[in-house]
Amino acid sequence: SPRVDQVSGKNPASAREECGRTMVHGMSATSLLLVAFLPLTAGDSGQVPPALRGRSRVSPAASPWTIVGPCVVDENDAACVTSPNYPEQYGNDEHCVLRVHGTNATMYAELVQFDTERSYDKLLVNGVQYSGSKSDVVALQGAVLDSSPIIWTSDSSDAEFGWKICARDAAPETTTTTTSVPGSWLIGGPCTIDVSDPACVTSPNFPDLYGNSESCEMSINGDLTRYLEVAAFATETSYDILYVNGQEYSGGDQAIRNIEGEAIQGSIAWISDESGLGIGWKICARTTVPSTSTFTTTSGVPGSWVVTGACELARWDSDCVTSSGFREGLGYGHNEGCSMSIYGGVPKYLEVLSFDTDEGDDLTIDGHAFSGHHAGPAMFGLRIEGTITWSTDSDNEAGGWKICARDVAPTSTSTTTTYAPDHSWRDLGPEPLHP
Repeated sequence: SPRVDQVSGKNPASAREECGRTMVHGMSATSLLLVAFLPLTAGDSGQVPPALRGRSRVSPAASPWTIVGPCVVDENDAACVTSPNYPEQYGNDEHCVLRVHGTNATMYAELVQFDTERSYDKLLVNGVQYSGSKSDVVALQGAVLDSSPIIWTSDSSDAEFGWKICARDAAPETTTTTTSVPGSWLIGGPCTIDVSDPACVTSPNFPDLYGNSESCEMSINGDLTRYLEVAAFATETSYDILYVNGQEYSGGDQAIRNIEGEAIQGSIAWISDESGLGIGWKICARTTVPSTSTFTTTSGVPGSWVVTGACELARWDSDCVTSSGFREGLGYGHNEGCSMSIYGGVPKYLEVLSFDTDEGDDLTIDGHAFSGHHAGPAMFGLRIEGTITWSTDSDNEAGGWKICARDVAPTSTSTTTTYAPDHSWRDLGPEPLHP
Protein backbone atom coordinates (compact mmCIF):
# COMPACT_ATOMS: atom_id res chain seq x y z
CA SER A 1 0.00 0.00 0.00
CA PRO A 2 1.50 3.39 -0.94
CA ARG A 3 0.07 4.89 2.28
CA VAL A 4 1.98 2.40 4.41
CA ASP A 5 5.13 3.24 2.45
CA GLN A 6 4.77 6.98 3.26
CA VAL A 7 4.40 6.44 6.97
CA SER A 8 6.82 3.59 7.59
CA GLY A 9 9.50 4.42 5.05
CA LYS A 10 9.85 0.68 4.30
CA ASN A 11 9.23 -1.29 1.15
CA PRO A 12 5.77 -2.91 0.90
CA ALA A 13 7.08 -6.37 1.76
CA SER A 14 8.74 -5.33 5.01
CA ALA A 15 5.78 -3.16 5.96
CA ARG A 16 3.34 -6.07 5.46
CA GLU A 17 5.62 -8.33 7.52
CA GLU A 18 5.69 -5.90 10.47
CA CYS A 19 2.00 -5.00 10.33
CA GLY A 20 1.15 -8.67 10.23
CA ARG A 21 2.71 -9.09 13.65
CA THR A 22 0.56 -6.36 15.27
CA MET A 23 -3.15 -6.78 16.02
CA VAL A 24 -5.37 -4.35 17.94
CA HIS A 25 -8.86 -5.47 18.95
CA GLY A 26 -8.88 -7.88 16.05
CA MET A 27 -7.82 -5.21 13.55
CA SER A 28 -4.38 -5.20 11.97
CA ALA A 29 -2.16 -2.14 12.23
CA THR A 30 -2.44 -1.81 8.45
CA SER A 31 -6.21 -1.58 8.76
CA LEU A 32 -5.91 1.04 11.48
CA LEU A 33 -3.63 3.12 9.28
CA LEU A 34 -6.06 2.94 6.37
CA VAL A 35 -9.03 3.80 8.58
CA ALA A 36 -7.12 6.78 9.99
CA PHE A 37 -6.05 8.09 6.61
CA LEU A 38 -8.92 7.41 4.23
CA PRO A 39 -11.02 10.43 5.29
CA LEU A 40 -8.06 12.74 4.78
CA THR A 41 -8.56 12.80 1.01
CA ALA A 42 -11.89 14.64 1.24
CA GLY A 43 -10.98 18.30 0.87
CA ASP A 44 -7.97 20.44 1.61
CA SER A 45 -8.91 20.98 5.27
CA GLY A 46 -8.45 17.29 5.96
CA GLN A 47 -5.14 16.75 4.20
CA VAL A 48 -1.95 15.91 6.07
CA PRO A 49 1.42 16.28 4.33
CA PRO A 50 3.33 13.10 3.44
CA ALA A 51 5.94 14.01 6.05
CA LEU A 52 3.61 12.85 8.83
CA ARG A 53 5.85 11.51 11.56
CA GLY A 54 5.35 8.23 13.37
CA ARG A 55 3.19 5.19 12.77
CA SER A 56 -0.32 4.59 14.01
CA ARG A 57 -0.38 3.54 17.63
CA VAL A 58 -3.21 2.72 19.97
CA SER A 59 -2.77 4.43 23.31
CA PRO A 60 -2.89 2.47 26.60
CA ALA A 61 -5.85 0.23 27.31
CA ALA A 62 -7.55 2.82 29.50
CA SER A 63 -7.35 5.43 26.74
CA PRO A 64 -9.93 5.88 23.97
CA TRP A 65 -7.36 7.39 21.59
CA THR A 66 -5.50 6.13 18.53
CA ILE A 67 -2.68 8.47 17.48
CA VAL A 68 -0.56 8.82 14.36
CA GLY A 69 2.34 11.22 14.79
CA PRO A 70 4.08 12.91 17.75
CA CYS A 71 0.99 13.92 19.78
CA VAL A 72 0.80 12.00 23.06
CA VAL A 73 -1.63 10.62 25.62
CA ASP A 74 -1.39 12.49 28.92
CA GLU A 75 0.49 10.29 31.38
CA ASN A 76 -1.76 11.29 34.28
CA ASP A 77 -5.12 11.01 32.49
CA ALA A 78 -5.33 8.52 29.63
CA ALA A 79 -8.58 10.12 28.43
CA CYS A 80 -6.59 13.20 27.42
CA VAL A 81 -4.22 13.92 24.53
CA THR A 82 -1.83 16.82 24.09
CA SER A 83 0.25 18.55 21.46
CA PRO A 84 3.91 17.42 21.36
CA ASN A 85 6.03 18.62 24.30
CA TYR A 86 3.01 20.08 26.16
CA PRO A 87 2.92 22.15 28.34
CA GLU A 88 6.11 23.48 26.74
CA GLN A 89 6.16 24.80 23.18
CA TYR A 90 5.40 22.41 20.35
CA GLY A 91 7.65 22.28 17.28
CA ASN A 92 7.41 23.49 13.71
CA ASP A 93 6.13 21.34 10.84
CA GLU A 94 4.39 18.86 13.14
CA HIS A 95 1.44 16.72 12.07
CA CYS A 96 -0.78 14.31 14.04
CA VAL A 97 -3.96 12.36 13.37
CA LEU A 98 -6.05 11.35 16.40
CA ARG A 99 -9.18 9.24 16.57
CA VAL A 100 -11.44 8.04 19.36
CA HIS A 101 -11.59 4.24 19.14
CA GLY A 102 -13.07 1.23 20.90
CA THR A 103 -16.27 2.78 22.28
CA ASN A 104 -19.89 2.79 21.18
CA ALA A 105 -20.82 5.57 23.58
CA THR A 106 -20.99 9.22 22.58
CA MET A 107 -17.79 11.00 23.61
CA TYR A 108 -17.51 14.72 24.33
CA ALA A 109 -14.51 17.03 24.08
CA GLU A 110 -13.21 18.64 27.25
CA LEU A 111 -10.99 21.59 26.48
CA VAL A 112 -8.26 21.85 29.14
CA GLN A 113 -5.87 24.27 27.43
CA PHE A 114 -5.38 25.81 24.01
CA ASP A 115 -2.64 28.16 22.80
CA THR A 116 -1.49 28.00 19.16
CA GLU A 117 -0.28 30.45 16.53
CA ARG A 118 -3.52 31.97 15.30
CA SER A 119 -4.52 31.03 11.73
CA TYR A 120 -1.38 28.95 11.13
CA ASP A 121 -1.11 26.16 13.72
CA LYS A 122 -4.48 24.41 13.65
CA LEU A 123 -6.45 21.62 15.27
CA LEU A 124 -9.17 20.23 12.97
CA VAL A 125 -12.11 18.76 14.93
CA ASN A 126 -15.34 17.64 13.28
CA GLY A 127 -14.32 19.47 10.12
CA VAL A 128 -13.79 22.80 11.96
CA GLN A 129 -10.33 24.37 12.25
CA TYR A 130 -9.36 25.81 15.64
CA SER A 131 -6.38 28.08 16.37
CA GLY A 132 -5.41 30.94 18.66
CA SER A 133 -6.09 31.13 22.39
CA LYS A 134 -8.57 29.26 24.57
CA SER A 135 -11.03 32.12 24.34
CA ASP A 136 -11.03 31.69 20.54
CA VAL A 137 -12.06 28.03 20.67
CA VAL A 138 -14.78 27.92 23.33
CA ALA A 139 -17.04 26.11 20.85
CA LEU A 140 -14.78 23.07 21.22
CA GLN A 141 -15.75 22.60 24.87
CA GLY A 142 -18.45 19.90 25.03
CA ALA A 143 -18.39 19.18 21.28
CA VAL A 144 -19.42 15.65 20.32
CA LEU A 145 -16.43 13.75 18.93
CA ASP A 146 -17.74 12.08 15.79
CA SER A 147 -16.04 9.41 13.70
CA SER A 148 -13.90 11.82 11.69
CA PRO A 149 -10.21 12.14 12.60
CA ILE A 150 -8.84 15.02 14.63
CA ILE A 151 -5.85 16.53 12.84
CA TRP A 152 -3.08 18.72 14.25
CA THR A 153 -0.72 20.70 12.00
CA SER A 154 1.86 23.38 12.79
CA ASP A 155 3.58 25.46 10.14
CA SER A 156 7.26 26.19 9.59
CA SER A 157 7.59 29.19 11.91
CA ASP A 158 6.63 30.32 15.42
CA ALA A 159 5.17 28.10 18.13
CA GLU A 160 3.08 28.45 21.27
CA PHE A 161 2.42 26.22 24.29
CA GLY A 162 -0.07 23.93 22.58
CA TRP A 163 -3.23 22.22 23.68
CA LYS A 164 -4.75 19.50 25.80
CA ILE A 165 -8.16 17.95 25.12
CA CYS A 166 -9.91 14.98 26.70
CA ALA A 167 -12.60 12.53 25.56
CA ARG A 168 -15.33 12.27 28.20
CA ASP A 169 -18.48 10.14 28.31
CA ALA A 170 -20.49 13.13 29.58
CA ALA A 171 -20.47 16.71 28.39
CA PRO A 172 -18.17 18.76 30.68
CA GLU A 173 -19.49 21.76 32.53
CA THR A 174 -18.40 25.13 31.24
CA THR A 175 -17.36 27.96 33.53
CA THR A 176 -17.05 31.38 31.95
CA THR A 177 -17.19 34.68 33.80
CA THR A 178 -17.95 37.64 31.60
CA THR A 179 -19.30 41.14 31.99
CA SER A 180 -20.47 43.63 29.41
CA VAL A 181 -18.38 46.45 30.89
CA PRO A 182 -15.49 47.45 28.57
CA GLY A 183 -12.15 47.10 30.30
CA SER A 184 -13.37 44.43 32.71
CA TRP A 185 -12.08 40.86 32.88
CA LEU A 186 -13.32 38.03 30.66
CA ILE A 187 -12.51 34.71 32.32
CA GLY A 188 -12.78 31.17 31.03
CA GLY A 189 -12.26 28.52 33.72
CA PRO A 190 -12.17 28.40 37.53
CA CYS A 191 -10.21 31.63 38.13
CA THR A 192 -12.38 34.27 39.80
CA ILE A 193 -12.92 38.02 39.95
CA ASP A 194 -12.07 39.41 43.37
CA VAL A 195 -15.30 40.40 45.12
CA SER A 196 -13.66 43.29 46.98
CA ASP A 197 -11.97 44.71 43.87
CA PRO A 198 -13.53 43.75 40.50
CA ALA A 199 -10.43 45.06 38.72
CA CYS A 200 -8.55 42.06 40.14
CA VAL A 201 -8.65 38.36 39.30
CA THR A 202 -7.27 35.48 41.36
CA SER A 203 -6.28 31.85 41.07
CA PRO A 204 -8.96 29.38 42.22
CA ASN A 205 -9.56 29.34 46.00
CA PHE A 206 -7.18 32.26 46.65
CA PRO A 207 -5.80 33.05 49.23
CA ASP A 208 -5.96 29.37 50.11
CA LEU A 209 -4.21 26.70 48.05
CA TYR A 210 -5.28 26.27 44.43
CA GLY A 211 -5.90 22.78 43.04
CA ASN A 212 -4.02 20.41 40.74
CA SER A 213 -4.64 20.20 36.99
CA GLU A 214 -6.41 23.55 36.82
CA SER A 215 -6.39 25.96 33.92
CA CYS A 216 -8.07 29.20 32.98
CA GLU A 217 -7.69 32.09 30.58
CA MET A 218 -8.26 35.80 31.12
CA SER A 219 -8.43 38.82 28.85
CA ILE A 220 -9.65 42.41 28.92
CA ASN A 221 -13.10 43.08 27.49
CA GLY A 222 -12.87 45.49 24.59
CA ASP A 223 -9.93 47.18 22.93
CA LEU A 224 -8.88 49.15 26.01
CA THR A 225 -5.44 49.54 27.55
CA ARG A 226 -5.07 48.20 31.09
CA TYR A 227 -1.89 48.04 33.18
CA LEU A 228 -0.83 45.04 35.25
CA GLU A 229 -0.63 45.22 39.02
CA VAL A 230 0.65 42.15 40.88
CA ALA A 231 -0.89 41.90 44.35
CA ALA A 232 0.20 38.36 45.22
CA PHE A 233 2.14 35.53 43.62
CA ALA A 234 3.26 32.14 44.97
CA THR A 235 3.12 28.99 42.81
CA GLU A 236 5.05 25.74 42.44
CA THR A 237 8.27 26.72 40.69
CA SER A 238 8.56 25.65 37.03
CA TYR A 239 5.32 23.64 37.09
CA ASP A 240 2.36 25.87 38.00
CA ILE A 241 2.67 28.71 35.54
CA LEU A 242 1.01 32.04 34.78
CA TYR A 243 1.59 33.14 31.18
CA VAL A 244 1.58 36.96 30.83
CA ASN A 245 2.49 38.90 27.69
CA GLY A 246 4.16 35.85 26.16
CA GLN A 247 6.31 35.06 29.20
CA GLU A 248 5.86 32.38 31.88
CA TYR A 249 6.06 33.06 35.61
CA SER A 250 6.15 30.66 38.54
CA GLY A 251 7.60 30.20 42.00
CA GLY A 252 7.84 32.30 45.11
CA ASP A 253 10.50 34.71 43.89
CA GLN A 254 9.64 38.16 42.66
CA ALA A 255 10.44 37.79 38.95
CA ILE A 256 6.89 38.68 37.94
CA ARG A 257 7.30 42.08 39.53
CA ASN A 258 9.54 43.00 36.61
CA ILE A 259 6.48 43.34 34.37
CA GLU A 260 4.30 45.17 36.88
CA GLY A 261 3.00 48.30 35.21
CA GLU A 262 3.21 46.88 31.69
CA ALA A 263 0.18 47.07 29.42
CA ILE A 264 -1.72 43.77 29.31
CA GLN A 265 -1.38 42.30 25.83
CA GLY A 266 -3.75 39.57 24.68
CA SER A 267 -4.77 36.70 26.94
CA ILE A 268 -3.29 35.66 30.28
CA ALA A 269 -3.32 31.90 30.93
CA TRP A 270 -2.97 29.85 34.12
CA ILE A 271 -2.00 26.15 34.26
CA SER A 272 -1.25 24.00 37.33
CA ASP A 273 0.15 20.51 37.01
CA GLU A 274 -0.80 17.27 38.77
CA SER A 275 1.22 17.77 41.97
CA GLY A 276 2.47 20.51 44.27
CA LEU A 277 0.49 23.57 45.32
CA GLY A 278 0.80 27.20 46.40
CA ILE A 279 -1.51 29.97 47.55
CA GLY A 280 -1.63 31.21 43.97
CA TRP A 281 -1.87 34.75 42.72
CA LYS A 282 -3.86 37.93 42.49
CA ILE A 283 -3.40 40.33 39.58
CA CYS A 284 -5.27 43.51 38.74
CA ALA A 285 -5.99 45.52 35.60
CA ARG A 286 -5.56 49.25 36.29
CA THR A 287 -6.45 52.22 34.11
CA THR A 288 -3.15 53.89 35.03
CA VAL A 289 0.30 52.51 35.73
CA PRO A 290 0.35 51.43 39.41
CA SER A 291 2.70 53.57 41.49
CA THR A 292 3.04 51.29 44.51
CA SER A 293 3.32 47.55 45.03
CA THR A 294 1.56 45.42 47.62
CA PHE A 295 3.24 42.26 46.39
CA THR A 296 2.63 39.13 48.50
CA THR A 297 4.78 36.00 48.40
CA THR A 298 4.87 32.75 50.37
CA SER A 299 5.62 29.07 49.79
CA GLY A 300 2.05 28.24 50.82
CA VAL A 301 3.28 25.70 53.39
CA PRO A 302 1.79 25.96 56.91
CA GLY A 303 4.39 27.56 59.15
CA SER A 304 6.05 29.52 56.33
CA TRP A 305 6.19 33.28 55.94
CA VAL A 306 3.56 35.34 54.17
CA VAL A 307 5.26 38.56 53.08
CA THR A 308 3.42 41.56 51.64
CA GLY A 309 5.33 44.56 50.37
CA ALA A 310 8.98 45.33 49.71
CA CYS A 311 10.55 42.64 51.92
CA GLU A 312 11.80 39.37 50.42
CA LEU A 313 11.86 35.68 51.24
CA ALA A 314 15.43 34.42 51.56
CA ARG A 315 16.45 32.29 48.57
CA TRP A 316 18.61 29.75 50.40
CA ASP A 317 16.61 29.46 53.64
CA SER A 318 12.83 29.71 53.20
CA ASP A 319 12.44 30.09 56.99
CA CYS A 320 13.98 33.55 56.70
CA VAL A 321 12.92 36.94 55.35
CA THR A 322 14.99 40.08 54.69
CA SER A 323 14.62 43.78 54.09
CA SER A 324 14.86 44.82 50.44
CA GLY A 325 18.34 44.87 48.94
CA PHE A 326 19.81 42.76 51.73
CA ARG A 327 20.53 39.77 49.53
CA GLU A 328 22.59 41.88 47.13
CA GLY A 329 24.30 43.78 49.98
CA LEU A 330 22.75 47.06 48.78
CA GLY A 331 20.72 48.08 51.82
CA TYR A 332 17.07 49.09 51.93
CA GLY A 333 15.52 52.26 50.51
CA HIS A 334 13.50 55.26 51.65
CA ASN A 335 9.78 55.14 52.43
CA GLU A 336 9.55 51.36 52.14
CA GLY A 337 7.32 49.04 54.06
CA CYS A 338 6.11 45.47 54.37
CA SER A 339 4.19 43.15 56.64
CA MET A 340 4.97 39.56 57.61
CA SER A 341 3.04 36.79 59.30
CA ILE A 342 3.15 33.01 59.63
CA TYR A 343 0.93 31.04 57.26
CA GLY A 344 -1.58 28.82 59.02
CA GLY A 345 -0.99 30.21 62.51
CA VAL A 346 1.75 27.67 63.31
CA PRO A 347 3.78 28.63 66.46
CA LYS A 348 7.22 30.00 65.50
CA TYR A 349 10.04 31.80 67.29
CA LEU A 350 12.20 34.61 66.01
CA GLU A 351 15.89 34.24 65.24
CA VAL A 352 17.81 37.38 64.23
CA LEU A 353 20.74 36.82 61.88
CA SER A 354 21.36 40.48 61.08
CA PHE A 355 19.97 43.81 62.20
CA ASP A 356 21.30 47.21 61.14
CA THR A 357 18.78 50.02 60.67
CA ASP A 358 18.70 53.77 60.99
CA GLU A 359 16.90 55.20 64.01
CA GLY A 360 13.26 55.59 62.99
CA ASP A 361 13.35 52.72 60.48
CA ASP A 362 11.31 50.33 62.62
CA LEU A 363 10.64 46.62 62.72
CA THR A 364 7.53 46.34 64.87
CA ILE A 365 6.85 43.05 66.68
CA ASP A 366 3.82 42.58 68.93
CA GLY A 367 3.48 46.35 69.30
CA HIS A 368 7.15 46.97 70.12
CA ALA A 369 9.28 48.93 67.62
CA PHE A 370 12.94 47.94 67.12
CA SER A 371 15.49 50.07 65.27
CA GLY A 372 19.11 51.14 65.35
CA HIS A 373 22.27 49.06 65.72
CA HIS A 374 21.67 47.40 69.09
CA ALA A 375 18.19 45.88 68.85
CA GLY A 376 19.11 42.43 67.55
CA PRO A 377 19.63 40.62 70.88
CA ALA A 378 16.33 41.94 72.29
CA MET A 379 14.37 40.15 69.55
CA PHE A 380 15.95 36.71 69.93
CA GLY A 381 13.45 34.01 70.85
CA LEU A 382 10.34 36.16 70.66
CA ARG A 383 7.23 34.19 69.77
CA ILE A 384 5.82 35.37 66.44
CA GLU A 385 2.20 36.32 67.02
CA GLY A 386 0.15 38.30 64.58
CA THR A 387 1.80 40.54 62.02
CA ILE A 388 5.32 41.96 62.00
CA THR A 389 5.63 45.28 60.16
CA TRP A 390 8.59 47.15 58.69
CA SER A 391 8.65 50.81 57.72
CA THR A 392 11.37 53.27 56.74
CA ASP A 393 11.38 57.04 56.65
CA SER A 394 12.80 59.49 54.13
CA ASP A 395 16.11 60.03 55.98
CA ASN A 396 19.19 57.85 55.66
CA GLU A 397 19.26 54.10 55.37
CA ALA A 398 21.41 51.18 56.51
CA GLY A 399 22.26 47.57 55.68
CA GLY A 400 18.94 46.14 56.79
CA TRP A 401 18.03 42.91 58.51
CA LYS A 402 17.45 39.21 58.19
CA ILE A 403 15.12 37.34 60.54
CA CYS A 404 14.03 33.71 60.61
CA ALA A 405 11.07 31.74 61.98
CA ARG A 406 12.17 28.66 63.94
CA ASP A 407 10.26 25.79 65.53
CA VAL A 408 12.00 26.28 68.89
CA ALA A 409 13.14 29.46 70.58
CA PRO A 410 16.79 30.12 69.59
CA THR A 411 19.43 31.82 71.69
CA SER A 412 22.08 34.23 70.47
CA THR A 413 24.78 31.56 70.86
CA SER A 414 22.92 29.11 68.61
CA THR A 415 23.18 31.28 65.48
CA THR A 416 25.84 32.23 62.97
CA THR A 417 25.49 35.88 64.01
CA THR A 418 28.59 37.81 65.10
CA TYR A 419 28.75 40.87 67.30
CA ALA A 420 30.53 43.43 65.13
CA PRO A 421 32.96 46.04 66.52
CA ASP A 422 30.46 48.83 65.85
CA HIS A 423 28.02 47.00 68.17
CA SER A 424 25.59 46.16 65.37
CA TRP A 425 24.36 42.64 64.86
CA ARG A 426 25.39 41.36 61.41
CA ASP A 427 25.65 37.98 59.77
CA LEU A 428 28.74 36.85 57.88
CA GLY A 429 27.88 38.78 54.68
CA PRO A 430 25.09 39.24 52.14
CA GLU A 431 23.02 36.25 51.24
CA PRO A 432 24.62 34.39 48.30
CA LEU A 433 23.04 35.09 44.93
CA HIS A 434 23.39 31.48 43.77
CA PRO A 435 23.48 29.08 46.75
